[in-house]
Amino acid sequence: MAGANKYMLAPTGSVGNLTGPSVDAGQASGACCFQFVVEAVGTTVTYKFQGSMDGVNWYDVFYDTEATNASSQAARTMTAVGSQIQWLDTASFSRMYTKYRVVVSANTGCTFRAELYVISNTEQ
Repeated sequence: MAGANKYMLAPTGSVGNLTGPSVDAGQASGACCFQFVVEAVGTTVTYKFQGSMDGVNWYDVFYDTEATNASSQAARTMTAVGSQIQWLDTASFSRMYTKYRVVVSANTGCTFRAELYVISNTEQ
């Protein structure tokens, strides 16, 4: 049976540009899903998710989107209220991290939140 733990990378009502706090997601195992939600739109907001093993050295994560299986490291942009999901591209489990954060830039008036879901498989 699969379960998911939810972690907030940026809380509801976040504004401006920010580098979110380091969130410890436990051992580097299990699938990860990131969700970025624009709650109130200004003009535009750009974001990316990063991973780290030690909380000091950060790397842009490789991800697949809800619309494609083509991996990318590019920052994403939103211009309307709504959400975007991206799945951590684990590439045979070689791109997993223990810590994650969100980096938001070029925000012109958008209110947002960012979430991380770590999915674990448990057998009963």
